[in-house]
Amino acid sequence: MESESQPEAVSAAAEVVLANVPTGVGVATLVDPDGILRGMTISSLTKVSDEPPGVLACIGGAASMRPFITVGQLIGITLLAAGQAAKSAGFAYASAEPFEDFAWSDVDYGIPILRQNAGSLLGRVDRVVEHCGTGVVLMNVVDAKPYERHPLIYWRKAYWDRLDHDSDQTSGRW
Repeated sequence: MESESQPEAVSAAAEVVLANVPTGVGVATLVDPDGILRGMTISSLTKVSDEPPGVLACIGGAASMRPFITVGQLIGITLLAAGQAAKSAGFAYASAEPFEDFAWSDVDYGIPILRQNAGSLLGRVDRVVEHCGTGVVLMNVVDAKPYERHPLIYWRKAYWDRLDHDSDQTSGRW
């Protein structure tokens, strides 16, 4: 029987492997019960179902919006477009007041969505599953707005503005 790797070695190796998985970049937003806008960068948005449309996002336990993510809560998801890395950084750690630094669209339901995005979703939290200090948030999509802009991509710990396709569109290259 093979011996198990040391937990630190497994964590380091998993980080390297998972850095090779390209992801879209988004900003999740909500309005807390006191009317305060909350937001954070996410790179864990995943489609869960087609009918009804459902998604999941992972929200770390230390995120300022985490205590307000409860069943029934509306969450806006802005899929950032190419060239919007500053918005991602602003919501991750660079801006003290990201809601004042970036332009927002007027949206239904009172949830802010960043302008000039690659698409947006409005989700209603169906459940939150706790896993190792992270909330895995399952949402039913109640509104969606697609746009014809290239999404911002996060891959190998860097932002990328586009994925180039071969002419036959059967494969891609970075």
